[in-house]
Amino acid sequence: MTIERHRASGGGEFVLDAITLSDGVTTLGYCPQFEDFSTPQAGQLYGIAMDVVEPSRNPQGAQSISVSIDNTTGEISRFFIDAARNNRPVTMTYRQYLSTDLTTEAEGPFVFDVKKTDFDAVEAVITASYFDVLGTAWPRYQFNLNDHPGIRYL
Repeated sequence: MTIERHRASGGGEFVLDAITLSDGVTTLGYCPQFEDFSTPQAGQLYGIAMDVVEPSRNPQGAQSISVSIDNTTGEISRFFIDAARNNRPVTMTYRQYLSTDLTTEAEGPFVFDVKKTDFDAVEAVITASYFDVLGTAWPRYQFNLNDHPGIRYL
């Protein structure tokens, strides 16, 4: 349903989810409706069939968001294949807008690191999380010979 049709039917305001996928070179923006629109924060958002499952608010620490997006054209799978081929990490930014005011965010932006992607012929399922615990090294600052030449003799 388009925003104008919802307003004409007497419906009140509703929350509109928007995601932006970026690998540092290419950025794709999507929203779950039948029309495209643009916002100052996210840029151009393309209307597409998608479903967002927000992270549960629990004390267990796993805060993962799952997004199912229509992949009939294969644009999303090509984006992720290209990012993996060039060894670029993908981030997903999740924003929420109110249908009455698309110029400012109602909530967000929340930036997630993409952890897992599943593709089939018509759907792409993207799972992202706030923080990559397994991908971080300890200590965070790595010692190397350029910065610390004395470690050669350890």
